Amino acid sequence: MCIRDRYQRRVRAAEVDDDETTEVGCNQIHTDVFRPPHHAKLLCLAVGNGGQLMCMIIVVLCMTLTGLLSPAARGWLLNCIIVTYVMMAFPGGYACGKLLKMFGLKADWRCVMLCGGSLPGAAFVCYTIINVRNWYVGASSALPLVWMVALFLWSTVNIPLAYFGIVIAFNQPVIQSASNATIIRHIPTTVPLQRFFNSAHFIYVFPPCIPMMCILMETIFIFSSIWLDYVLRLYVLGTHFNSLDLQHHTHVDYQCVPPG
Repeated sequence: MCIRDRYQRRVRAAEVDDDETTEVGCNQIHTDVFRPPHHAKLLCLAVGNGGQLMCMIIVVLCMTLTGLLSPAARGWLLNCIIVTYVMMAFPGGYACGKLLKMFGLKADWRCVMLCGGSLPGAAFVCYTIINVRNWYVGASSALPLVWMVALFLWSTVNIPLAYFGIVIAFNQPVIQSASNATIIRHIPTTVPLQRFFNSAHFIYVFPPCIPMMCILMETIFIFSSIWLDYVLRLYVLGTHFNSLDLQHHTHVDYQCVPPG
């Protein structure tokens, strides 16, 4: 009886106008949950890039747990991250395509380009600016032009894989659980004026500052330890390895002690 009563109330609230509804609390917005936002394509692109990163992290962690990535092998972890990120462009494009189809949007060439090349393209542009500056000052750490071309090709390999993922997602049926979960009202519910800590600008800026400060502190600690030529003790996934000398290995670590 309770379920039937709730169902009748939701159907009645969806049929009446927005001014005539008498529901309060979360019931006022249950018909707006699956409404496409104003920047729906931007949301789909963010979900696609996030899914690509999460798949890369899961694959790398699984390979580390199984022992395929040894800390004694220099450069294996970075090479695995680079290759895995490119291969995970397919599930990222698939997630972006499923969300685009659920919102009733079309995937044009801009969505494909941004889904596959936004994050690696931004990394390539930043590194190109740094490398040009190194060329100008004559630094020995500047990469040659051949490696820059290879880096550009790496940043563009994601685009065809993301395209195939989006095409496969659009050839499949829409998510039925999302489309039939509730009735979407034609007139959106008016959201009252929120306080400053509930505003979008505050939520976008302040909460990410805390993890970014933690990452900055860890990075300063690691690079200061490398600069002072300390011996590092490596802790990876609960496993304690022997002390490693920085003259032979360049591992990221969390605890450092002076040599001797």
